[in-house]
Amino acid sequence: MPRGEVVLARTKTGEPIVRRIWQTDKDEVQIVHEDYYVRWTRYKVDPWVFALKRADVFTLDEPLFHTLEEAFSKKRQGVAGADAELERLWKAAKPYQGAAP
Repeated sequence: MPRGEVVLARTKTGEPIVRRIWQTDKDEVQIVHEDYYVRWTRYKVDPWVFALKRADVFTLDEPLFHTLEEAFSKKRQGVAGADAELERLWKAAKPYQGAAP
């Protein structure tokens, strides 16, 4: 299992986030925020996990992540064409291929 692997994820609003893998199955990937992951590794405190569809989890590409952040910010500001730009950028993201049980 790829527990702890860092990935790029897309929220329901299209916001890009970077998280760690907690657990995977054939349909979903459970992710966790870095702070919760560190707390689990140090103190064995169970983290709060969030499940996403596999289609919303991608291999981390930091330059793409920063570009996605900028595009999402423009979307929030109501900049014309920002939705289309964000969608185009998400299509460039490489789908996560991590192991599923």
